Order: sequence, then structure tokens, then C-alpha cells
Amino acid sequence: MRDDDDGPPDGRPAGDGAVWAGDVVVPDDLRELGHDVEAYRRELRAARRRDRLRHWVGARPGTRWPAAGSLIAMLLLGVGLVAGLLFALPVHQVALRRPAPLADPAIPAGQLGGLLPEVTLRLPEAARALTLRPALFALVPARCGCAAILDSLAGQAAQYDIPLVVVAAGGFDPELAGLVQGIHVGNAEAAYDPSGVLAATYRADQVTAVILAPDGTVPYVLRDATSDTAADTATIGGHLDASMH
Repeated sequence: MRDDDDGPPDGRPAGDGAVWAGDVVVPDDLRELGHDVEAYRRELRAARRRDRLRHWVGARPGTRWPAAGSLIAMLLLGVGLVAGLLFALPVHQVALRRPAPLADPAIPAGQLGGLLPEVTLRLPEAARALTLRPALFALVPARCGCAAILDSLAGQAAQYDIPLVVVAAGGFDPELAGLVQGIHVGNAEAAYDPSGVLAATYRADQVTAVILAPDGTVPYVLRDATSDTAADTATIGGHLDASMH
């Protein structure tokens, strides 16, 4: 409680702006100070947040923060710089190859000029995604010992930017997987024909090369391929060139 008759100490006149104990008004009910206490706590929390922010950005105590307009201008300037760098950097565009419409020939599937027979191929878990049209298929028997032939076929396929799909009848064959992993030219993948449909259709007793055109037809089959015939551009390359155009 304040006694209104009390005056400032030392005979100082009232109203000179000095603060002394007699200027503090203590209410009878301390609950009346609740709003003031809460406001004081909010100020303390805001000050702590500002101190943490200064610590994160490395600002010294007492540093004044720029106005909101300045912050927005700085942000827009940063966005402009990033956009300029993106436009200045070279862009490598990848042309996506659209598959050609599937042909509807009068020739039965499995014959020259007809479609590839309907077959389900299984790929190893680590296989890359294959583009099966167009492609060069190499149908190989078990224990073919045909690394040189596959290298030649892979080289022919790479010239036309198409994959070499090495197909074995039956299930997973570690030997075939090793042969395909040893091919370091182009895109070669191992595949397995559990039912042996392709080997039976094209009578693939030895390594057999089957060209699959973009429209799904088979324009050429080379049976009993050797490394010499696989590398002969007149044998494989000429038919690949004709089927790709």
C-alpha cells in the first residue's frame, strides 16, 4: 500500500522523474499482477529465442536484425542467383525412345517376318531394365563356352545402341551369368526362358542370333553363330541396319 502523504526522500520535489521505492504500488491482491508477470515471462522467452538465433547464425550480441523488407529482398536476390546458375549450367538432354507400334503381320509368330513368340523371360535380381524392342537376342545352350561369340554380338548391338539379351533355356545358370558379366561393351543382360520356347522355336542347338526389330518382328536369324560370323557386318550388321530403319 502507498501512503499518498509520503513524499520523495531527501526533500526532492515530486514529479522529477526519479524512481524510488515509494513509486512502487503493491496491490492488496497479488493476483492482480498475473498479467504483468505473464508479459514479463513472454519478454524473457522472446529474448532467449533471439539469443539462440544469434548463436546459430554467428551474430554478435546486440546485433540489430534487418527489417522484414530487407530480408525479403535478400531472399529474392538469392533465388535469382540460383536460377541464373541453373540456366547457365549445361543441360544434358536424354532422348526417350518411344516404342514403335507392334506389327500385325500375316506371317505366324516364330517365323521370319513374324512376331517373336509369346514368352516370359526371367531376369536376375541385379539385372538392369531392358528395352526389348529393338534388341539382339543370343540364344545359347548350356556350357556353350561362347565368350568370344558373345563379345562379337555385343559389339554389333552396341553400334546400333540396342541391348544384347543372352537367353538360356531353363533356370539360373551361374556360367551364363559369368559370361554376361565379362562383356564390357554395350548393354548386355542375361535372361532365362524356363519353358525353352525360344530355343525350340528357332532350333537353337548352338549359339543363335535373333534380331528383334522395333515393331516386334524377327527379320533375321543366324544359327550356329561363330565369332567370325557374329563380327561380319554383312551377316549381322547389314540386317540390323535394315531393321533399324
